[in-house]
Amino acid sequence: MKRIFSDPTGVLLVLFGVLAVSGIVLLCLAGGGAISRERILPAEGVWNGSERTEELSVNKAFAHVPDYDIEGFITIPLPEGASPDSCEVVQDISHRKTTVFIRDVPKDFYSEHPFSGASGDVTGMYYRYIDGTAELEILTDGILEAETMENNGKLYLGFVSPRECFPRIYVVDPGHGGDDPGHTSNGVMEKDVALQLSLMLAGELSDESHGVYLTRSEDVSMGEEERSKLIRDLEADAVIGIHAEADPVTRVSSGVTADALYGADPVIAGSIARAVSEATGLDIFPGNDTEGCGGALIAGVPCYRVGFGFLTNKRDATFVSDGENELSAARAIADAIRASEEQ
Repeated sequence: MKRIFSDPTGVLLVLFGVLAVSGIVLLCLAGGGAISRERILPAEGVWNGSERTEELSVNKAFAHVPDYDIEGFITIPLPEGASPDSCEVVQDISHRKTTVFIRDVPKDFYSEHPFSGASGDVTGMYYRYIDGTAELEILTDGILEAETMENNGKLYLGFVSPRECFPRIYVVDPGHGGDDPGHTSNGVMEKDVALQLSLMLAGELSDESHGVYLTRSEDVSMGEEERSKLIRDLEADAVIGIHAEADPVTRVSSGVTADALYGADPVIAGSIARAVSEATGLDIFPGNDTEGCGGALIAGVPCYRVGFGFLTNKRDATFVSDGENELSAARAIADAIRASEEQ
């Protein structure tokens, strides 16, 4: 199973791992099987409500628990000859939604072989069939990570809290978005720089020890209350706020800033600034932001606010809009965070 962070630049960042349990392969988050698992981060969607063709009663669907079911898991029979390669699990974190795609399925297969099992985290299920692909959409109560097991021609799907999967949880918070462009200068908008860098940072920092979530993954408006709810629900250890700076007076200020807000460690903020400076060649501009990242403030979670360049400086604006420079900065921030955990 693959865990993929979607990146609008076309870069796919993939993590692998596997754990064997009682002769059954357990695939939680990052897995070594062939079942594909993709995380769609806020606020991308998978379904248009009008496309749902059949709502499944949770109580009816789970009214019985056959001998082959595993407690706490939904059991999805697979057609004869089907392999894990034909299955894909896609999660839309912000909408608490998981969709299972199963290819090469006979049209009436699931009428004859219904889903079964039990999961207290499930609040709704929808099913549709299109051109040989069965799609099962599952709504859950709260932000949960999907885990899957495949055994004896059946796919088992369960849900666990992020804390059960990751020792550390970070929320990457790209500033602004949608109707709020942030600083705009030299043809560059802060919201765009923040989003691209944040997507890359999520891919670079995510691994079996770090659960990384974004407050937004596309150009949408998102209020501080929405951001804070996500942060609280995830019980995040820290927020990494990504911004770009501006100096409309002199228009010559340049460099990277890093501030420790709301109880964050200033030593770590300094390490982040130095790492980005060394990786990109940008100078360190003294940080002095005591506000911002309102979602972290409301949630009461420490925040590292990173300002990547000054958009009012033409050279900086061009530099921070370049994908390779953004990737270098993302890797530097991730490395600095990991290094701080080892101290």
